[in-house]
Amino acid sequence: MNSKLIFLIRFVLIFGAVNAIIYFLDWNFFNQWIAQIIGNLLGLNIIEGNTFIIQGREIVIANYCNGLTSIGILIGLVLGFSKPSNKSKGKMILVGSIFLLVVNLMRVILVVVSGLVFGISVLEFVHLFSWVILAGVILGFWYWSLKKIGKIEKLSELIE
Repeated sequence: MNSKLIFLIRFVLIFGAVNAIIYFLDWNFFNQWIAQIIGNLLGLNIIEGNTFIIQGREIVIANYCNGLTSIGILIGLVLGFSKPSNKSKGKMILVGSIFLLVVNLMRVILVVVSGLVFGISVLEFVHLFSWVILAGVILGFWYWSLKKIGKIEKLSELIE
């Protein structure tokens, strides 16, 4: 079977499995922790554990806001290919997960601050656009980690 097709199938299955875990498990403790950090940092009152009120509108830190989806994309990218070694893949996922959680926290803070300063319509735009940027960060980290951790010189080595 074509190695590109194998990657695509693996990626979809792995990312789908991670999304199922995110969807079906209760991540409220994690979402509340993120909301608490942001609430303390910005002096916002938190209601229901993971919800802020900005200009009369509820802003919820939900499962798909907590950074786990980003980690799922990275896991799918890393495990979708047969290279590099499993040890390198483990390091890529560990380092990447920590990195993406920090980046995502900064993203969510930026989203909330944009709503506080400029209003809900800007918050919604920043929320969507920041996801596009985060997708680039995920791909950038994956590429960097392939070279630095996985010792892969060229992307073509992944599909040989």
